[in-house]
Amino acid sequence: MNYIKLTDMKKSLYIIFAIILVFASCETFLEEDPRSTATAVGQFSTEQGQMQLLNACYVSLKIWYAKEEGIDLSDVGVDIWTYAEQVPDPDFFEFGSNRDSRKGRLAVIWVEFYRGLNTCNTALEVIGESDLFAEEEKNTYLAEIHYLRAMYLYHLTELWGRIDMPIESTKGVVTTIDLVDVNEVYDQILADIEFAVNNLSDDANTAVSDFGRVTKDAAIAFRARANFTIASYIHYAGNTAPYTFPGKDAGELFDKAYNDAMTIINSGNYSFYDDYYDLWTLENNSTNRNDEGIWAVNYSRTQFSMLNVDAAIYQTYTSGVKAYDERDGGHHGHLMWGMEYRLVPGMARVLEYGRTFRRYMPTSYMIELLEDRTEHDARFHGQWRTVWKAVAEVAIVYPKWGNYELPDGTAYVPDTAAEGDQIYGIGDTALVITLDDVPNDIMAVATVGTELYLNVEKGYFMFDKELMYNSDGTINYDGTIQRQMYIQPYKCDDAERDAADGEGSERGIRDAYVFRLAEMYLIAAEAAARGSTGETEARTLLKEYRRSRANEGYESEMEAEIDAATLDKVFFLEERAREFICEQLRWFDLKRTHSPQQWVDWVGSKNPDVSENIKTYHYMYPYPSAEIDAVENKEEFGNNNGYGL
Repeated sequence: MNYIKLTDMKKSLYIIFAIILVFASCETFLEEDPRSTATAVGQFSTEQGQMQLLNACYVSLKIWYAKEEGIDLSDVGVDIWTYAEQVPDPDFFEFGSNRDSRKGRLAVIWVEFYRGLNTCNTALEVIGESDLFAEEEKNTYLAEIHYLRAMYLYHLTELWGRIDMPIESTKGVVTTIDLVDVNEVYDQILADIEFAVNNLSDDANTAVSDFGRVTKDAAIAFRARANFTIASYIHYAGNTAPYTFPGKDAGELFDKAYNDAMTIINSGNYSFYDDYYDLWTLENNSTNRNDEGIWAVNYSRTQFSMLNVDAAIYQTYTSGVKAYDERDGGHHGHLMWGMEYRLVPGMARVLEYGRTFRRYMPTSYMIELLEDRTEHDARFHGQWRTVWKAVAEVAIVYPKWGNYELPDGTAYVPDTAAEGDQIYGIGDTALVITLDDVPNDIMAVATVGTELYLNVEKGYFMFDKELMYNSDGTINYDGTIQRQMYIQPYKCDDAERDAADGEGSERGIRDAYVFRLAEMYLIAAEAAARGSTGETEARTLLKEYRRSRANEGYESEMEAEIDAATLDKVFFLEERAREFICEQLRWFDLKRTHSPQQWVDWVGSKNPDVSENIKTYHYMYPYPSAEIDAVENKEEFGNNNGYGL
């Protein structure tokens, strides 16, 4: 029997019995010895207790989706994102010397995912033996749990490769570890997803009150992604793959992924918005189901956001996940991607522009993927913030003419103004970030204070590509004011937080979509091109999808790009980069399409911050040192290549 490994007996007992403590009814728990090794079934004798256990299976996903811990391991240190000024550990994102097994972030994710996995195993045993539910209802609950177990296993094996794979609940202290090959883990993932697909009816969990629960469509979408991932490993890496999938054929798996993705596309349950901007409005990402959204981790500030787990006990069974009404609860995307706009005169922290933590910024390669698309591709202005309006109510904080010098050393004052006149006021444009090159001779720099550049022709501050990046693609430290100023996405912004600053300012209510219609189109297209369906169908699908991403009047331009495109790996990686920014897919996309050496060459060539340090063993994360230290067979267990013990 395989078990979850923990650092000591105290932690082992905590995981096993915290679940019992939280989810058993009070009367039942008081009659039980929490240190006994009685079966879990005896701890959940009521319908309420079993439903709480089911709901608990969802919770550990909230340490990953739209949280810094998960974003750190999925969207940064890749080709399109690097770190910004206030990231706690730049060396980690540069693949430096302390990117090793001692990193606390790894332990948090490892423990939380195994906690979620163990909760699923316990729930399968409890509800599987329960006589409290009708058969169809019971099968629905079991399907949800199988899906969620597959979700935890998917993340664990994609991050760490070979993993321990317990499929029964932990009932004691375990001091050895048994690693399972990735192929075997994916067999379990697919088996769990298959159970979910076969046991969820078309209308199961589709009521408004069930938002965030697993549906049949979610299971089909997950199966599409899983088969697509395995097929990609086989197809793209071939004999240089880091792990093999004996008996599996890439073409057959691509065909399966295509069929599942097309099932979702043709279901009629999802649609693209006529106006791309509506895709990311907060209204369509919290209080209303998103038309394109297939399944999401629910952070909405409603009774459904915690799947009916009482807020008072929400943290009792989890080490890292916070209840939505805690300071660190909710969706955190709005915190992570923003730059320090308050450096600009006339700006102050407001709900619209966010409380920015300055964690991540785009690489120059990401900008290259955007800069020729600002006019015709709706995803540029629909995902990236380029304009800030002045908000300060105190006139003294606004810029004055005469305090900014042109490159020739002269202080600039326009003919229509006098020295000391205010350049702009509240509600006026204060800052624009552009991907175009602005002529240097119209950019005046402040003579005192922060070295910001004023476009004297426009009368507001500007950052262009030259200020953000050097010609070799490295970050321009002076131009970005030490990685504080850069173009930022706003698809995660949340202007409905409780406050702009202080208590309540971190609690986002945006839902974190895990599967969207756009991904089904891109899976179907890539799978068609690689499988038996063929490139003709792939191009048809890509044109349909691209029309939904076109600015009005530019549909033909977006389609024409598909006719001219070579549907190779680079094409799909670039398209997915533009589509899925901030959605925690990039690490997985780069892994499935590259062998370790190919991955090193690709990421190192696109992200100068990592080019000196990145090695093939970085292709997978190191097992946490706390895990290694806790097991007796550590020499056998070892660590992923190159990290050491």
